[in-house]
Order: sequence, then C-alpha cells, then structure tokens
Amino acid sequence: MTPLLKKVLSRLAAKRLLDGIPALENSCPPLVELAAYLDGRLRGRERREVEGHLAGCAGCRAGIIELRHILGALAIETPRVPEEVLQAARNIVKDQCARQACAR
Repeated sequence: MTPLLKKVLSRLAAKRLLDGIPALENSCPPLVELAAYLDGRLRGRERREVEGHLAGCAGCRAGIIELRHILGALAIETPRVPEEVLQAARNIVKDQCARQACAR
C-alpha cells in the first residue's frame, strides 16, 4: 500500500468516514486488501481471488466504488516548480552554506 493511501485510509477510519461503506461479511477481504486491488498492487492469485469475490459480493463492489471516488478526489496533480524558482532556491542555500562556512 502506498504511504498516501495508508495515511488516507487511517484518517478516514479515524474520522469514521468509512462508515458509509456497506458492512462487509466475515468472508470479505479487508478494506486494505480492496484498496491494494484498486492501487494495482495485487497480482496473480490474490488479484483473481478479489475479482472473483467482487463478482459475487454487492457490498464489496459498493466499497470499491466508494474507494474509487475517495481516491479520485485525492488524485490532485502536483504542480511543477519552474526551473528559475528551483535555481533561486539552490542559490539561496549555496549562499547560506558559504556564509556559515566563513563564520566558522
């Protein structure tokens, strides 16, 4: 599970925001496994097992849909920092390091 997904799921659980997802039966995969399925981290047998379960479980299918909405809302593209801003930051750090070296 990616650190972001783990953080989001734990925050949602803490705020009880996952309560709207239909109750899952004992035979259902844990929510983190469904999230791993959505995240593309399940392979081979694990993936086939979850897909087989989803084919027959309306509650988990609803949970997957809800998780997709949550993850879609979080998929905010990080803006690219312009090169001139990066260079200015590098210069500031370089100047500060030079001053600290001179002060020693």
